[in-house]
Amino acid sequence: KGSHWEYLCTYVDDLLVMSKEPEVFMDELQKTFKMKGVGPPTYHLGADFTRRDDGTLSWGSKTYINKIISQYERLFEGELPSRRISTPLEVGDHPELDESELLDAKTIRIYQSLMGMLQWAVTLGRIDIHCAVMTMSRFNANPRKGHLDRVKRVFGYLRNFKDASITFDVEVPEHSVFKIEQPEWKYIYGPCEEQIPPDMPEPRGKKVVITTTFVDANLMHDMITGRSVSGVIHMLNKTPIEWFCKRQNQVETATYGSEFMAMRIGTEQVMELRYML
Repeated sequence: KGSHWEYLCTYVDDLLVMSKEPEVFMDELQKTFKMKGVGPPTYHLGADFTRRDDGTLSWGSKTYINKIISQYERLFEGELPSRRISTPLEVGDHPELDESELLDAKTIRIYQSLMGMLQWAVTLGRIDIHCAVMTMSRFNANPRKGHLDRVKRVFGYLRNFKDASITFDVEVPEHSVFKIEQPEWKYIYGPCEEQIPPDMPEPRGKKVVITTTFVDANLMHDMITGRSVSGVIHMLNKTPIEWFCKRQNQVETATYGSEFMAMRIGTEQVMELRYML
């Protein structure tokens, strides 16, 4: 479109059109296909889209959370998750040390179903439960009663904080306050340059910052194996666009080592994100 690109996002038969005149495209499409829910996005793939009073767009999962709370109620025959919850898991909790009785086959399937619901909530932007969901997912094959109680707690947290959402903040972050070192990489690795896609289209539109990344590590997250956990959040301008939380592959005995490993993972993801974007 001269000064900018238009985008059409497809997921099976669900469409999102980014354009200054999206109606023109949709009108043309409706000449061939029967379309439903045509208009500004309000609900897409389980996520809610809301235009705030100041014009900014937010992306939440309240509708989806209400849906899985109803499914939870059916699975537990009318029982609702507790509202007296302020954190997904208790501070300092180590579910790998739980020695309560193992669940039977029927309840294991319920546990796995609950975890599937929570994993999609993370995909829909619930970064706040990502670490808890990652922690409890490792017990999918053979969970205990204490593990099920913890998963119920996560549902209670979602029920209590179902309105949380991500705002699409397009403001460019101010990084001039940070001192950025510019090492002479050529003396370490030899001549090198960033890999650029050979078929990359000409950049158009407003400039963005790709990417501001926050990285941290939780030393000795797993008390049995000694493995730490990496946590990474990537921002495009001031909007989180990707999040990562996973146990590290090797054991580190100090915070420095575990955070260095998390930084390496974050750096590799930055390279991948920049190439993709």
